Amino acid sequence: PRLELAQLTARVREMSEIESEIGPMFERVGAAFGAAGIAFEAPGVAHYTVDGDEVIAAAAEQIVPERVPAGLEAAVLDAVPRALAVTLEGEDLGGIQAAWQGLVGEVERRGLTAIGTCREIYRETPFEGARWVVDLQQPVA
Repeated sequence: PRLELAQLTARVREMSEIESEIGPMFERVGAAFGAAGIAFEAPGVAHYTVDGDEVIAAAAEQIVPERVPAGLEAAVLDAVPRALAVTLEGEDLGGIQAAWQGLVGEVERRGLTAIGTCREIYRETPFEGARWVVDLQQPVA
C-alpha cells in the first residue's frame, strides 16, 4: 500500500553497513516524535532503494504528512501492484539477512524481476511485545 512517512536516510555502499546505520536512525526518529509529542500511528518502516553503486536506507514512521516532526523529512512510498513478501518472526533480527536472501531467491525462481523500493514493516518489536514480527516486501514485475 501507499505509505506516508517521516524519515531519516543514509547512503551506504555495502549492505553490511545498513545494520550500523538503521538502528541509530530509528532512535533519532523516535526521539523526534517524542520531542514533538506525536504518538506512533502505525508500524515503523525501513526501506531501501538502489541508487547506482549505493543503497539509500531509510528509517521511518508512518504519519500524516502535515505532522512531520522537526528534523525529519516527509516521504511517500507509492502503492505497488505486485510484490513478494515473507514474514520474519523471532526473538531477534539475526535471521533477517537470510530471510532477504530467501525472498530474492524466490523472486528469481518465479522468473520475476525485483523492482523499486523494498520495505521492512515492523509489525511487532520487543519494545511493544516479546518478539520481532517483520514483513519483508519486495516489489516485482
